[in-house]
Amino acid sequence: MASIHFKKSASGEKVYYLVVSYRGKHKWIRAGNLNEARDLKKKIESMENSQRLEKLGLAPFDKRIDELFQEYADYVRFRSSANTVKRYLSVLNTFPVSCPRIILHN
Repeated sequence: MASIHFKKSASGEKVYYLVVSYRGKHKWIRAGNLNEARDLKKKIESMENSQRLEKLGLAPFDKRIDELFQEYADYVRFRSSANTVKRYLSVLNTFPVSCPRIILHN
């Protein structure tokens, strides 16, 4: 389930990490020293599976595809230039009619 690994920092110190694997994904959590890593491992392994996955950011999404597209469209509008927004939203609007259309407004 979870394992303890270490990496050497630039100063040469050992920094311990707790590595949690789930469906091919690995989440590295910085723990500090070995005792802290062991305590963190006990804490994570004592949690219920769904709670553990939620805390680690590995829980599956409960969003519909149109909600995901709308969030991405809002993100693009906020972070990108006008021409980029037009290009990206035109790509999103090419998906099937069953998905609602994203309104092009600036």
